Amino acid sequence: MRWLRSVILLACVALLGWSFHFAVSRPLPELREGVVEIRRGWGLSEIGRAFFGSNRWSVGSFKAYVILTGRSRRLKAGEYELDRDSIRSLTRKLAAGRVLQYRVTVAEGVWASDIAVLLEGAGLCDRERLLSLIRDPAFATDMAGARVPSLEGYLFPETYFFTKGMSEEDILKTFVARFNEKARPLLRSDTHSAHDLLTLASMVEREAARDEERPVIAGVFWNRLRRRMPLESCVTVEYALGRKKKKLTDEDLRADSPYNTYRRAGLPPGPVGNPGLRAIAATVMPAATGYLFFVAAGDGSHHFSATWAEHLRAKRRAGRGR
Repeated sequence: MRWLRSVILLACVALLGWSFHFAVSRPLPELREGVVEIRRGWGLSEIGRAFFGSNRWSVGSFKAYVILTGRSRRLKAGEYELDRDSIRSLTRKLAAGRVLQYRVTVAEGVWASDIAVLLEGAGLCDRERLLSLIRDPAFATDMAGARVPSLEGYLFPETYFFTKGMSEEDILKTFVARFNEKARPLLRSDTHSAHDLLTLASMVEREAARDEERPVIAGVFWNRLRRRMPLESCVTVEYALGRKKKKLTDEDLRADSPYNTYRRAGLPPGPVGNPGLRAIAATVMPAATGYLFFVAAGDGSHHFSATWAEHLRAKRRAGRGR
């Protein structure tokens, strides 16, 4: 009869194994739907309760399956979106780190402070901490690979996918890595540093509203630099003031800041926004022009002039000042 007991025991083990396989493979109605966050340092019990609440059987089955499959040290923290998952698919998702990703699109020309507000609004960072890192010269220099006052300009404008739980440092590393991949190869010159080219490109980005005008505006700025004329760019004054304005006052133009190119000759200390590839390309390859002035026409275009007298006439036609 010993053989019979062995057969029965094997049958029971097989039945239990099949039952367990079925239990971990079927979609669980008690599994919480939507988005569940798993935090760093949580144990299996805490993770199980996050998904199954007070359902002890499911929590126990989850723990047993994770341990039996050798994944207890491979589960990754983050946010997970659940959709009729089983214990098996849930465990695979956790082990692979298939966390919920947030799409963030950064527009060309925006300030670092705008990016910080955008990311905090998506729940991805602490705005003040992100800005403190961006404005820390030591951190910025380490990230940019050159001595720079901040990471303004090095936060490449594009669409990103971030996950909650990323540190502010990792978020900034992602931005700078994309900058190094896409923008830095264009910033080459025998006479100017990449930082200076990027600084001028940020001005071109914010001054130009039309693609065809970017090389012309860049040409105006280069002409003024060669003649040692102040650049007199309104976007640098806005940056000095820390706010964007439709019309600058005479008092605004007198702002005492190294970023005020009405009062200080040459380039400002660093970029006044984060330029895209078109503005960078226009700065590196500007239009060959004799223009020294431009004024906004009011429709997104500009009037360009070679002399002060022409510029004054253009200003009167546009009904604007610079």
